[in-house]
Amino acid sequence: MRTCSFNPELKDCLSRTLLQAIYSQSLTRLSISVPLQLIVALLAVPPLLMSADISKPLDVCDQWQAKGDKLMNAGKYSDATQAFATASTIAERSQAGAQKLIEIYTSLASAYALAGRFADSNYEFHRALDLIAKTQGRNSLKYAVLLANTSLLPTESGSKTEAIELLRHAIALSPQTDFSRSRFMACDLLIVMLLSEKRYKEADLVLADLQPSFTRLKAGDPDSAAELLNDLAVVRHSQHRFEEAVMADIESIRLLKVAWGNQHPMLVVPLNNLAILYADLNRFDEAALTFQESVNLCAETLGENHPTYGGVLINYASLLKKMGHKGEGKKMEARAERILQDSNRYNGISSTVSIAAIRGGRN
Repeated sequence: MRTCSFNPELKDCLSRTLLQAIYSQSLTRLSISVPLQLIVALLAVPPLLMSADISKPLDVCDQWQAKGDKLMNAGKYSDATQAFATASTIAERSQAGAQKLIEIYTSLASAYALAGRFADSNYEFHRALDLIAKTQGRNSLKYAVLLANTSLLPTESGSKTEAIELLRHAIALSPQTDFSRSRFMACDLLIVMLLSEKRYKEADLVLADLQPSFTRLKAGDPDSAAELLNDLAVVRHSQHRFEEAVMADIESIRLLKVAWGNQHPMLVVPLNNLAILYADLNRFDEAALTFQESVNLCAETLGENHPTYGGVLINYASLLKKMGHKGEGKKMEARAERILQDSNRYNGISSTVSIAAIRGGRN
């Protein structure tokens, strides 16, 4: 059980998706995922009231939200979608206020994204965005953060320029002396956005601004420190400073294990990223072992039909072929393509997976 302190008015839109790709030299480096529910303090969930005669439906809604939070905390994202969907139905029938609906829609969107249901996630994010635009305006930090999250979904194929500029503007309007959790998450999300567009120098500048707070984050908020280290590793990777990137990724994984233990899906992507770095350093045996750990953990926690599983398999297949195991690599690659193509069809994504496109070089 963890605790952290940050602005509760912003907690409902501070989430990140699991499968946004950041391209590296030969393999796909995936971004770390930190959904909202994994970074808020969770209390024991009271027994859910199942009676049809309920005098306080919003209390029951709160209980379903708490159950969803607990499931997210455990990495059970598909189960969490059901809990949040129930909370959403109760809140809508009870004519809950805009803030309550924004919180539930964003939680449900985060759960859908982490479960690989990107089209459903997109729909819920846009419902939350519409309410934020009406109640707080499009220049609010909350709107900028949520729009940035939405733009990172695979179902969003447009330019991220608008989201980046809105995020910059909203951060600039927040006090420089205010380094709350919400402001950190906004800055970190800006870095992710810039990295997804391969704007590495700009991302490095934002990272430099956050560095003075790293020691405090590492001691009191290991999740935030792990995010920062992951971003740093991506930037150093782009600069071909591989050893520094390896050190950052190893420390990121260590901090995540402190926060979540050794068997949580939060570790899948960082392990994938570390394996890629080992491969770039020609440390193939270490890369293979780390890929195996990532693949096995992903299968156990997210399932073999999850698009993240397909993404890690593609990277592992590429390594196997580089190591001379071409037959095994091709079989794994074909399996990964089937998983990702099935995901594309389910989410209504028209483009099919292209191995050649995924392995594009750096700009």
